[in-house]
Amino acid sequence: MWVTVLAMLLSLLLTQVVRGAGVAQTWSIGPEPFGVTVDASTGKVYVASSRLGTLMAIVDPAVPPPPPEPFPTPDRWITFPASQTMSVIDPALGRMFVTLANNAVAIVDLSTNTMVASVPDAGSIGIALDPASHRVYAQTPGAITLIDGTNGAVLVRTVATNGFWWGISHDPTRHRVYVANADNYHPSLVVLNDSDLSLIRDVPLRAVPRFTLSVDTAHDLIYVGGLAAIYPTAIDPAGRLYAIDAATLETTASIDVGGGAGGVFSTTLDPATNSLYVSTIDGYPSSTRGDAIVVVDTATFAVTQRIPLAFQPGQSALHPDGHLYVAAFSTSQLAAVCLTNCAPVIDSLSLGSPSTATVVSPYTSFRDPDGDAVTATYRWSLNGAVITDVSGPTLDLGAPGHGDRGDVISLVLTISDGTFSTTRSASAVIENALPAISLKLSSVTPRTNDTLTATASASDADGDAVTLAYSWSRNGTLIAGATGTSLDLTQYGDRGDVIAVNVSADDGHGGVSTRTERATVADSAPVVTLTTSTTAPKTNDTIFATATMTDAEGDARCCGWYLKRNGAVVWYVSGGTTMAFDLNRPGWGDRGDTVTIEAVAGDGTLETRAVVSAVVVNSPPVGGVALSNYSPTKKDDLVAYGSVFDADGDVVPFTYTWQVGQKVKLVVGPTSASSSRFDLRELQPGDVVTVTVTPASDGFDPGVPSSATAVVRSPK
Repeated sequence: MWVTVLAMLLSLLLTQVVRGAGVAQTWSIGPEPFGVTVDASTGKVYVASSRLGTLMAIVDPAVPPPPPEPFPTPDRWITFPASQTMSVIDPALGRMFVTLANNAVAIVDLSTNTMVASVPDAGSIGIALDPASHRVYAQTPGAITLIDGTNGAVLVRTVATNGFWWGISHDPTRHRVYVANADNYHPSLVVLNDSDLSLIRDVPLRAVPRFTLSVDTAHDLIYVGGLAAIYPTAIDPAGRLYAIDAATLETTASIDVGGGAGGVFSTTLDPATNSLYVSTIDGYPSSTRGDAIVVVDTATFAVTQRIPLAFQPGQSALHPDGHLYVAAFSTSQLAAVCLTNCAPVIDSLSLGSPSTATVVSPYTSFRDPDGDAVTATYRWSLNGAVITDVSGPTLDLGAPGHGDRGDVISLVLTISDGTFSTTRSASAVIENALPAISLKLSSVTPRTNDTLTATASASDADGDAVTLAYSWSRNGTLIAGATGTSLDLTQYGDRGDVIAVNVSADDGHGGVSTRTERATVADSAPVVTLTTSTTAPKTNDTIFATATMTDAEGDARCCGWYLKRNGAVVWYVSGGTTMAFDLNRPGWGDRGDTVTIEAVAGDGTLETRAVVSAVVVNSPPVGGVALSNYSPTKKDDLVAYGSVFDADGDVVPFTYTWQVGQKVKLVVGPTSASSSRFDLRELQPGDVVTVTVTPASDGFDPGVPSSATAVVRSPK
């Protein structure tokens, strides 16, 4: 009846995941850790490795765990001739006995953590100890060997008569050895006499066991777990835990500890608290999550806690610190499982390497294994004296009284979940502050012939005097002798070169800062100057232009020529450094037009234009005159033929003025008549007759006169 009631209670309990329990800490061990043994006298945990080879890890929970190490160090490992499976410690002898993959049992001196002897062909899987007699029971799948732990002598060996012997446990009260027979077809509990290993009884089991085998002398029970139910005559599913009466060797109760998702792999019994810690693992019978530590109250044989795990648990062992240390088989770790409310864990705390005037933010990692909300308390101190005005997670060393170079700052960090708290401290010496450099170049794209100037300044948080030093480089090569603030690129730089200035600041206390700025020498455009023959051309003038060009890289060509009339291009030609522009050509320029001449020089990338502009000025009317006879007699008629030419096309009248010697004799006009006659009859031979044609003004300029002269001769 009580079994039925307990089963009903269990169905309720298995649905409850108890808060206040979880993984408090992990250590990186190596591939597939297996057996776990605790030395209660030192607190050290020994972890057998089934795949790391010849090395067994030694973990001291009092020391923060190291990062994963690919290679062992002497103070953390024991070397064996083969990989290990299980181990047991005889505290009175100060020895540990370890089963190895080569079927030997290694004997370890715990004072030196070295193997001092081995027993061949003795055991490769399970191992048990009778502390009172110092007898060791080592197991292979097919035999049990009884060893005298004091001297390593083999006392007796028995060969398995059935199945596949796996787990082993010793009953000091009834002087028995219990062996888990993992035969898939006929699983059983093999009961042997502990003195001669003779068979007492072979008790059939309802599921296949592995290492789930514990002896509860207080209740005179044997606990066996079912990892799998894969044999043809299986009665129960996997994941059940059985209580067998040691007196009758009959199963008195069973409970499901796998929750339908996990098989029972191993157990650890704590008689002091009536607790049995059961490791359940995934995959039996399905792929659902079954990895957990299940806590069974041995007084009531009921599940009281289920602690889900993110890894496959293997062997486990209780530690004096109250944690259950479990081999995390699938994640290559050792895990410390907190079984009640766990105190917060501070995984790391460091202040780094602070310097004067910086803000110190501690590098820290903390957590609560139970997932409880935590609060952090920060207490800062300077040279041992508490800094009273700071209670937060950062310390500004730039504030007065918070520390200078050479001072020691300390932080005490306390993490609390409301019930338990954890404290950790860290200290650091304030280091010399490096100078801070400000650096700027006068240009990041200087030209070939520029002077590049670096402007630098430095400050020092410690107040040290700072010395600046300059060095320049070209395309990564240091320029010898260039140690000033400026660099003349006419000597040290050409187009495409990368010029760098490096400034170092030395505070005289070992603090040296450097800063570098770079500039790329850009293409220099050619320089062109332009001169013209006139700045006030007339309508029919020809303008002669001359261009003078220089180029820093020497790769420019000159010139392309443009003529523009009132801003519009009327002519383009590619030529040399001189060019003539005839404004008499139609459309090239008339009175009032603005004519512009442009000379363009280019180097294939950049070009430069030189420009000269002028306004076409007025062309005055010009008179023209010719005589019918330049040596007439007084009997001849002297005729003057007058005309006016105006380049701008202006039409103006003109005047004929006749003179004999210096005396004006006749003025005709203004007129547009093309001729004028002058009477010579009153003149004498030798008289000089001059006629002048003077155009009237065109409204801008007076007309330009023109004259012709004749000399009167004697008749023949």
